[in-house]
Amino acid sequence: MKILIFNPFGIGDVLFTTPLIKNLKRNLPEAEISYLCNKRVYPFMEGNKLLNKVFIFEKDEWRQSLKESKFSFLKRFFSFFKVIKKEKFDLMF
Repeated sequence: MKILIFNPFGIGDVLFTTPLIKNLKRNLPEAEISYLCNKRVYPFMEGNKLLNKVFIFEKDEWRQSLKESKFSFLKRFFSFFKVIKKEKFDLMF
């Protein structure tokens, strides 16, 4: 089973999801757990041995990209979506 936890918010939200990661791994030891977070939190998550992959989703960069060019935003969005889709996650939350 492949699981993606989507949490593009701050460190406080990451602290709240840490027990979730532990419980998922305890109850589903064979599961591959990935985490999607912002740049500021990435250094904390990349060292988490319970996670298989960590993706960066920086909301501010996405907003800026949309302001600059809708075309480049859509191109970037579909590229990012393709990376996530390629992982074939069974569960995302």
